[in-house]
Amino acid sequence: MRWLIRRVLKKGKGAISYEEDTHFGEVLTIGRAADQAIFLPDLRAALNHARITLLSNGEYKIESLILAGIRVNGEIVYTTTAGADATIEIGNTRLTLLPPPEGYEGGVEVMTLDKGEQKAEKEKRAKPTRLAQTSLRKRWPAWALFVSILLFGLALPMFGHFNPSVGNFLRQSPLPSTLSWNPGTIDAAHHFFAADCTKCHQTPFRTVRDNACLACHANTAAHADAVKFNMPELGNAECRSCHQDHQGLRGLIRRDQRLCADCHANLKANTKNASSFDDVKDFGKAHPEFKLNLPNWDANGKFVPQRVSYAPNLKENSGLKFNHEKHLKADGLNTPKGRRTLDCASCHVPEPGGAKMRPVNFEAMCHDCHTLGFDTLAPAREVQHGKRRRLSRREGADDRARAPPPGFAAVVAAGKGRGARVGT
Repeated sequence: MRWLIRRVLKKGKGAISYEEDTHFGEVLTIGRAADQAIFLPDLRAALNHARITLLSNGEYKIESLILAGIRVNGEIVYTTTAGADATIEIGNTRLTLLPPPEGYEGGVEVMTLDKGEQKAEKEKRAKPTRLAQTSLRKRWPAWALFVSILLFGLALPMFGHFNPSVGNFLRQSPLPSTLSWNPGTIDAAHHFFAADCTKCHQTPFRTVRDNACLACHANTAAHADAVKFNMPELGNAECRSCHQDHQGLRGLIRRDQRLCADCHANLKANTKNASSFDDVKDFGKAHPEFKLNLPNWDANGKFVPQRVSYAPNLKENSGLKFNHEKHLKADGLNTPKGRRTLDCASCHVPEPGGAKMRPVNFEAMCHDCHTLGFDTLAPAREVQHGKRRRLSRREGADDRARAPPPGFAAVVAAGKGRGARVGT
């Protein structure tokens, strides 16, 4: 079987010439090996890359001898049949199948593509990566999206902001309202006016100013006296420097250590010893011992709390005998409602703002275990805690029957003045 192999040679100024060769064989082999019928000096071609067989119906059978396949008419295939004018691309070489020339059973034209033709072929096969390469355009979708955001994200909520009736309707509907502007949950202390944004945001599109905070917190003492402690950190500080809402139900007060340590790490030096507080560099590793307010009465019987530093042998004169070690047993305590394990948070609860601790309250924290019943005939009736005058009250036979037993008031009075160790 005779094959015509025609090579296209490109010369300067666009001129071309042809070089023809004849191959004898049933199969036309293509590759980089020296024994191939069509030799391709391209490293992208395998030694035995492909082969072409002439079929009885005049078509060509094209087979790939590598796993990557071969590109025929722009498609990657492994085995296919094609007629004349089909193209095969291997590296920078294009092979075009010819109608059987006179005196030959088959023919192939081999042409090497220059850099410009290779670039054009690569761009032709490339998938679109930009919107401009498709039938779509980005201008109209962008305008439509912009108008939608302007209408539903700004205009509609703003209309509801200035018209309360419309605002209430929007909040009850799936349409966006001013709540869509809310960046997070309001602190629990501000929940009673959470729907009224103007309470804090008095000027639209501006951060909350101090005068909005002082409208409710005018009597709230400042963190420190900016006149006595002439520090830029105090003089330039705003409410929002430490308090930022929309951070959750308990997120109004910052709790990161840096908030305190930025000023208190060198407090003595910065205030020129005007502050009575010790320096605090780290809450867990470099913090002075906490001070306690212990109950105390002056000579006139007036309650005057005594502020002292904590110490293991510290004693208070409240008349209450309390032992921390017994109450904080790891295995728990026997209570009227079963076994219960206490910890510090069982009695020491912070206020809603988190700045101070709530006072220990008998009814809320002690009464579950220490009930004050005294009459077996009326178990639900209890002594009034902390109200000694009502212990000796006598009003009628029924009350006398349910009054405390004789000597009860004396026992209570005897307990006054007993010392209790703190932290034992």
